[in-house]
Amino acid sequence: MRLVHPTQEKKQMKNIRPLLALFAILTVLIITNFVIFAPDTDSSPTAQDPQQHPVTLNLIAADQMPTTIILQKDGSRLTIDPETLTAQEHEHITVEGTYISLLLHSSAAIPVLSAFSGDSPNHEYGLSSSETRTFFSFDDGTRIEIILGDRAFDHRSYYMGTASSSIIYTVSEQTAAILFPEHRLIRNSPIPILDGARFMEIRLTDRDEPVYDILRRTEVRPFSTTLIHFDLTEAFSLPMGVQEDVLSDMLRPFTEEIMPGEYIDDPQQLSEYGLADHQGTRLMIGPDQIDLTIGNELWNGTAESYRYVRLSGTEKPVFTLSENTLSAAFTDPSAMIYPYPLLVDISTVARCTLQSPSASWILEHRGTTYSGNGSSMPARDYTSLFSLINGLKISEFNHEATFDRNDFIASVTLQTTGVSADVRTYAWYLCHDGQAVLTVDALPTEFLFTVESLQNIIETFVEYFQ
Repeated sequence: MRLVHPTQEKKQMKNIRPLLALFAILTVLIITNFVIFAPDTDSSPTAQDPQQHPVTLNLIAADQMPTTIILQKDGSRLTIDPETLTAQEHEHITVEGTYISLLLHSSAAIPVLSAFSGDSPNHEYGLSSSETRTFFSFDDGTRIEIILGDRAFDHRSYYMGTASSSIIYTVSEQTAAILFPEHRLIRNSPIPILDGARFMEIRLTDRDEPVYDILRRTEVRPFSTTLIHFDLTEAFSLPMGVQEDVLSDMLRPFTEEIMPGEYIDDPQQLSEYGLADHQGTRLMIGPDQIDLTIGNELWNGTAESYRYVRLSGTEKPVFTLSENTLSAAFTDPSAMIYPYPLLVDISTVARCTLQSPSASWILEHRGTTYSGNGSSMPARDYTSLFSLINGLKISEFNHEATFDRNDFIASVTLQTTGVSADVRTYAWYLCHDGQAVLTVDALPTEFLFTVESLQNIIETFVEYFQ
């Protein structure tokens, strides 16, 4: 099994498509400057005196449209209808229309590096035993077959022959890649391209159990900064803002065509791949855009891990994708979270109360009036003190942090402006090793802060109001 990094896969596919335009230009130049050879001519050079100048092989007429194209390579066979671009072997397989156009265009004028009489047995060139063949069938019963042989003596080209002639040709690697393509590179990817403008949600479940849900905000809610546009909710936890650069990295692979590393078109048992119902991890990107079931890891002899994947709701094909491509399913949710959980728009807060075990302080804001503990204060000082609270940063994550509510360190209560004011209380309790666990409205979270950062805020308030 040979798997290719997805970046390399995309480059390979993109390298094939522009060749259509290049071949059109090359064909004009070749026909203008060189002799045109037909495959059945008797005046071809001999093996002892090969024609080393570029020529063209007119395999099919430029205006001919075959009824069927068969691509046979590496034990795989695709029988393609060039009109519908579907494969007879499997109804779920469709091929790139651009590739079929390129194949037909190239076959009408194949750039040949050399051509010579095949007086020597074909097995010397790997043609008689080759299983890499391309067939064109036409309405009138005509069938044209070309065969790819071994690498030529220069190691940069290939021998090629036809079923109807003894002439042997050499063609470049690029030409061979078009005439005898790797099947997975010409198939339309089963994974749709993500429309970022419509993206609203990522949902991940593991064996039907929720892991996380990321939702785009449709409105500004209290205690949520307008700078954060997405919220992440883990199972049984409060929603937190998502770092958009992390989110962008997870979605980026889906914003362009993804080329699977391998296809399994006839999987016998989905459970063998970890893809049976209620068995795998399910990644949904919506609304209704991408829905993948992700199964077992497979070892391919490289440093990069791959997974078996299928489209949810379908049984075939099974295909493989790298974990880099599927990073949305393998990124620790804690790495997605914006690390400032108290960050709010200062203009939306009417009152902020900081409480320590021995004292409390109240910051208030109404219009252009700012006060601290009931006394007027400059807006500059109000903003500086409030920014200490806004700047509290998570130090680490611990899903199993334990604490005693008697070990209270500090709390912050925020009340929003407006008639229907909302209140939220953040409180910290000693956890372990100089860490304090955060609770939000009395509900524990997995977010830990250093006790030192909390004590620094309290000391600053004590000094300011003494």
